Amino acid sequence: DLSLPLSKVVNLGPAAAVGGVIVMSELLLVFRTLALGLGGATPVATA
Repeated sequence: DLSLPLSKVVNLGPAAAVGGVIVMSELLLVFRTLALGLGGATPVATA
């Protein structure tokens, strides 16, 4: 049964959103660090 109780959806929604934002910010930080480390010679530096 794939149906979830509404309370679980309400609780998991914000947690998933926050987790996604944290992961995205970490990936952006890693990409910027790599771009700076390579002297900004990669297309990632312009993202």
